[in-house]
Amino acid sequence: MHNIRIQLAEREGALVRLLSNIERRGFIIESLDKTAAQDGVTDIAARITPRGERSLDVLTRQLSRLFDVMDVHTPMPAHMASHAMPPGEPSCRQPQ
Repeated sequence: MHNIRIQLAEREGALVRLLSNIERRGFIIESLDKTAAQDGVTDIAARITPRGERSLDVLTRQLSRLFDVMDVHTPMPAHMASHAMPPGEPSCRQPQ
C-alpha cells in the first residue's frame, strides 16, 4: 500500500480523469481525501494498492503528465524516514 499526494487544478472533469488514470494503470484506490479548492487548486491524499507488480514511480510520472495535475508527491514511509540521513549529512559511501 502506498500514499500519494496530488495537487490538482479545480476544473471540470479533472478529478474523474485523475481517478480513472490511477485505476487504468493497475492501482486500487483504498482511500481518498480531497480538500476544498483554494486559489483553484485542490489537494488530494490517496492510499493506493498495486494490482500485481505495478511501479509507483511509473504511475507518478504518468499522473504528473496530466494537464490538470500541478504536483505529485509520494511521502516517504515512516519506517524509511526514521533511517534517512538529515539533509547535508555526508553519505556513507566512500569517494572512489
